[in-house]
Amino acid sequence: MDVLLLDQDPGRASLIVGAFAESGDSVQIDDGQDHARLKRLVAERPPDLLVVSWPPGAGAGALIASSPNSIPMLFLADHDEEVPRASFAQEQLSLSGGDLRRLPRAAERVTRAWRLMAKLRQAAEALHESEERLRMVADFTSDWEYWIGPDGRFLYVSPACARITGHAASDLMADPGLMTRIIHPDDRRAFVEHMSRVMNGSPKNCRMDLRIVCRDGETRWIAHSCRAVHHDSGAWWGRRGSNHDITERKRSEAELARLSAELRGLAAHLQTVREDERRRIAQGIHDELGQALTALKMDAAWLERRLSAGDPALADKARDMIDLIGLTLQSVKRLSLELRPRLLDDLGLPAALEWQTGEFARHTGIQCALRVRPDDLDLPRELSTAVFRIVQEALTNVARHAHATRVEVALALAGGRLGLLIDDDGRGIRGEALRDPASFGLMQMRERAIACGGDLAIEGRPDRGTSIRVNVPFTPERPR
Repeated sequence: MDVLLLDQDPGRASLIVGAFAESGDSVQIDDGQDHARLKRLVAERPPDLLVVSWPPGAGAGALIASSPNSIPMLFLADHDEEVPRASFAQEQLSLSGGDLRRLPRAAERVTRAWRLMAKLRQAAEALHESEERLRMVADFTSDWEYWIGPDGRFLYVSPACARITGHAASDLMADPGLMTRIIHPDDRRAFVEHMSRVMNGSPKNCRMDLRIVCRDGETRWIAHSCRAVHHDSGAWWGRRGSNHDITERKRSEAELARLSAELRGLAAHLQTVREDERRRIAQGIHDELGQALTALKMDAAWLERRLSAGDPALADKARDMIDLIGLTLQSVKRLSLELRPRLLDDLGLPAALEWQTGEFARHTGIQCALRVRPDDLDLPRELSTAVFRIVQEALTNVARHAHATRVEVALALAGGRLGLLIDDDGRGIRGEALRDPASFGLMQMRERAIACGGDLAIEGRPDRGTSIRVNVPFTPERPR
């Protein structure tokens, strides 16, 4: 090693050089008087060890004072002399009692300690720099970040805590229980259970949305996520968490839900108004126009009988009129049924479905089976109308798109729920059709189910058909 010896006594310096020579160390000697010269020596050729005979010369004293902890130092002094602390790696040897023989070993201890301390200092500086970078990132994030140690106390709370909760980060550092106390009472139990899972070492990233009551009394929503922190050795280091303010998002979601509910209510009202109007028009067509056409047909038949003997040409014309009136009556009946079948109001849903499935099979040639349980199923008018229209729309889609040979319609009431299944063996509805915003028929079916408090699910099986399932909660009233 390179040693710089500062000693004002040439004889003593020679003894010290001799002690180092046995271990092959290079020693440079200076009397330690000129501070400027010493600074130049250290700068040009930094020594591995500074050996100072105490008390030092003026220049050596100034060098030691101006360069604390910059170089390992070995001080040589009498037993009763006290050497000040100038380096975190230094040792003192006595000049009496033959201690110079231990000089090389002491020098090795000091330099080894210096190298170790230098590495520790570099590691500490790197750790501090890393912590500062992490703190800078965490401090400037808009989220409320924190770290709770194994003892339940906060190791770190980001400044965003004050902006979100109104409580300073120092408040939580001083009172860890404050975090639980500001949780909204309705969410506190779920949060405590959530905390328990994480504090028990769950490795998963646990998430939940919850409300907090801020210092000013305002209630805010936060998206909370946290997970246990473990060292590479497996030791548990506590819990790391992040809270993101989602109050505005929750307000937007609530407003959107309110508007959706209003739109659904309006749509349901329009459906009811339309069904009432269909019922009124269908009844008017059937009763008034149907009766008028029937009377006209009877009059035409009377004329045909009167004219058949005296004027055959006029009698033939009358028969043509009778045939035309008959076709018109059939059209009126068909229009009336398409608007709203009177069977639905007069005989109930099972009879109306039987008529609808029969007409579907007759017009399309597709087999259509109907099962209703119980046979005497009696539903409220609004629910009967919704189920009938869903079946009607589904059968229309089968006829247009499914390329099916068989359709099954099943309606059953059990366990307080009304279940409807429409299943075909066609090519199966495609995913893009389910997601198509222009699929108004599917949309209307779904909205009818939702308006009744139920839900509708559609499953397409490629080349194996489509299933439509509707579930509506319904409990029949018991007869009094």
